[in-house]
Amino acid sequence: MSDNELEVSVVALGPQDWRDLQAIRLEALRSEPAAYYSTYEETLAWSDEDWRRRLANDRRMHLLARARSRPIGIIGGYLGSDEGDDSVAVVFGMYVMREHRGRGIGRLLLTSLIDRLSAFPQITTIRLGVTETQEPARRLYESMDFRIVGKAEEGIAVDDRQYDELIMELRVC
Repeated sequence: MSDNELEVSVVALGPQDWRDLQAIRLEALRSEPAAYYSTYEETLAWSDEDWRRRLANDRRMHLLARARSRPIGIIGGYLGSDEGDDSVAVVFGMYVMREHRGRGIGRLLLTSLIDRLSAFPQITTIRLGVTETQEPARRLYESMDFRIVGKAEEGIAVDDRQYDELIMELRVC
């Protein structure tokens, strides 16, 4: 079976899956540090209980893409905006391992998350942030009807360099 023919499944993670979340999140932070607010070093210091707690929060969800029983991608979402708007859901932590990019896995993860978030009747808008340097991710989001609505007040700093974060939204009602 070629890599293009891998059977990929998307599953929701629970507290018992914290090791899968930990492995893919640390991989993402090493591979794409400019795409995340937290650093590899900060995240490495999290306890096992910190990881479990992340997955036990009923206002958050984490979806994992697996191929051959191995994690190859991740995406997260939470209900309610940082400003307290319950009609907004926020996408975070999207990552697909480099060797699996360009095969529709990011689209599969994002579609699965949008479907789940849209099922909550109060959600009218899905929001995400994308670093200005993440062109492939931005093109994916735009192809799925996300539109740029502004920039985050604070960007993302990596190695003393500041990156702008674009805010994108999708209306779901």
